[in-house]
This record gives sequence, C-alpha cells and structure tokens, in this order.
Amino acid sequence: MAKPSTLKKARQAAGLTQEDLAKKLEISRSLYALIEIGLRRPTYGQAIDIAGLVGLDPEVAFPALRSYKLKTG
Repeated sequence: MAKPSTLKKARQAAGLTQEDLAKKLEISRSLYALIEIGLRRPTYGQAIDIAGLVGLDPEVAFPALRSYKLKTG
C-alpha cells in the first residue's frame, strides 16, 4: 500500500483533487480516498495509473509493486 502522505502530497503538488483523480481512473471519489489513506489496495493497473497521474515512480507510490514484480517475473 502507498504511504498516505506521499500520495496526498504528490496529488496536491500536481494540482489535482481526489475527485479529479477518481474521474480519470473511472472510480468513485470515496474509493480513491480509501486508496490514498491506505485503507484499500488499488489494482496493479490503478496503482500504475495513479502514480503516473501524480508524477511519482510507481514503486515509490506503491512499494508493494516491487514484490509483485518479483513474483510475476
């Protein structure tokens, strides 16, 4: 899961609201909020998309992606 403050700070620095990101991801704002605060895990694709939208390396935004890549190879 992402470190909540990392995603929030990056989103704000990108000038985006939770609603903006949710619309781009085609998910509800409430689901995005849960992802941002670390209570829900995004899908692999959502994690990649979120990182790209806020300008973070996906593995920085979501450290668990490293272990996913190791498992899938």
